[in-house]
Amino acid sequence: MAHYRELVLAKLGLTEWREEDGELLSGILEILQANHVDYTTFFRRLGALPSAGADSNSRLGELFTDRSAFDAWAVNYRRRLQSEASKDQERQALMDKVNPMFILRNHLAHTAITLATEKRDYSEIEKLLRLLRNPYQDAPGMEHYAAAPPDWSKNLVVGCSS
Repeated sequence: MAHYRELVLAKLGLTEWREEDGELLSGILEILQANHVDYTTFFRRLGALPSAGADSNSRLGELFTDRSAFDAWAVNYRRRLQSEASKDQERQALMDKVNPMFILRNHLAHTAITLATEKRDYSEIEKLLRLLRNPYQDAPGMEHYAAAPPDWSKNLVVGCSS
C-alpha cells in the first residue's frame, strides 16, 4: 500500500500522502471513468494545471463531457496543491517524468504492422521505437502519436503475436 501511495502521489504531483488524498484520487478516477477520459492524456495534462487562480485549463477541461464535475474536483486539487506550497513549474517537471506523453496504443501498432507486412515499409515501426524509447519527453511534430485513438480503432485488438 505504501508503494501504491507513492505512485499515486507522483502521478498527482503531490509530495506527501494525507488522509484526504484517498478521496481526491477516487474522485478523479470516478470522473475519468464516467466521462470516458483517456487516463494517460489526463495525467499528462494535469501537470500543466495552475495551482492558483480560477483558470480551468481549457486544454485539460476539454477532455470532459461533464465539465462541472471536473471543475469541482479541480478546486479541491488546487487547494491540496496550495497546502503543500506547490510550485507549478517544478511540479509539472516531476509529473512529466512519471506521466508519459506517448504509449503504444493498438491503432499505432496496427498501422505500423500493416505498413510493414503489406508494403515492407518499416518507417512507422522506427518512429514508434524512437518515441517509446523516451515516452516522457515531448517530441515536437509528433503530437498526433499522443492523441486519443480514432473512432475506427475502438474495437481493434492487437495481439502479442502481431
